[in-house]
Amino acid sequence: VGVRQGSALSPLLFALCVDVITRVIQKPHPWCLLYADDLTLAVATRKKLQTDVQLWKERLQQYRLQLNIKKTEYMVCGAKIKDGTICVDGNDLKKIECFKYVGSRIASTGDILPDAYGRANAAWMEWRMTTSILCDKKMPVRLKSRVYRTVVRPMRFLERSAGQPRKSPSKSYTQWRCEC
Repeated sequence: VGVRQGSALSPLLFALCVDVITRVIQKPHPWCLLYADDLTLAVATRKKLQTDVQLWKERLQQYRLQLNIKKTEYMVCGAKIKDGTICVDGNDLKKIECFKYVGSRIASTGDILPDAYGRANAAWMEWRMTTSILCDKKMPVRLKSRVYRTVVRPMRFLERSAGQPRKSPSKSYTQWRCEC
């Protein structure tokens, strides 16, 4: 029988099954992070990573699950690590410098800049979309008023409550963008 695809129970049952199947090879946090169908392994050496990935692949195969080698990536952190590859069943894994895990970007240098840049760009794009509504002469005043009350006014309040002086020589971002 089973659970039909698209059911609300499918992800929960999958997570429970994978957790039970792999419990014998899981390590404590932060060395092994299992979230839904994503796995993160942290080890000290390249050789240990290769054996761990091979172990996970074999364990999943025992229960008719597959580790997708084409989607499997690895990242090396640290400057003193020699170049090399990770190979599973004769297939080289893709080496990356930055990856996204559960919404956060992690860089091999330990920088948080990729994540900060991504969030700043997302905020900037949202702001541009909002100001395009406010500055468009064809938009109804009622819509502009609603956007101003729900987006701009709370932002200005937060700007002031963050400790910025009320009157400064340079214009605030909201004042500058709304003068269309």
